[in-house]
Amino acid sequence: MADIPEDIIAYWKTQGLVPLSETQITEIEDFIGKKVPESYKQFMTTYGPCGFDIGGRCSIHAAYDVNLESVEKTVLVEYIYDTYYLKENQEIFSKEMAHYNEVGSRIPPDMLIIGSAAADTAGQILLNVSSKNNGSVWYWERVDETWGAGENTLLGLLGKDIFDVITRLERG
Repeated sequence: MADIPEDIIAYWKTQGLVPLSETQITEIEDFIGKKVPESYKQFMTTYGPCGFDIGGRCSIHAAYDVNLESVEKTVLVEYIYDTYYLKENQEIFSKEMAHYNEVGSRIPPDMLIIGSAAADTAGQILLNVSSKNNGSVWYWERVDETWGAGENTLLGLLGKDIFDVITRLERG
C-alpha cells in the first residue's frame, strides 16, 4: 500500500467517512459482474469514499495520446464515490440515453465509474476492470455520445492504480 500524505488522511478523518465493508465490495462486484482490482478494494476497505477539497483543490495531470503525441491536461479530483453514487453513475452512463435512442453506453467497456473530477468540462474517474491494465485509473470528460463515436473517444490516464493517483495529487 502506498504512503498517502498525512494531510489527506487527516482531512478524510474530519469528514467522518467510513471504509467500505467486504460485503459492500462484493455488492459492487455483483453489480458489475467482475472482481474489482485488488488496489481499489484495499483502498476502499482501508479509507473508503472520500472528497478532495483539502485547503483548496487537488489536481493531477491526465496523459492523453492524441494523433501520436502525448498531451497533458490538469484534472481536479473531487470525490471517490460510495456504493450508492458508484452504482447510480454507472447505470446512467452505461445505458442508452432515455430521450436519444441512438446514444448507447457513453463509457468504454470494462470501466467502472469510481469518482468525479473536473477539467475544462465535468468528468468522471474510471477504474479499468479488464484483464489488460487492470486497476489503472482514467479521466473521462463527459460526452453525451456513444463511446467511440464523435467526440467521445478519449481517456486521460491518471495513474497505474488508485494509490498512484492519490499519492501524486497536487494541492493548491
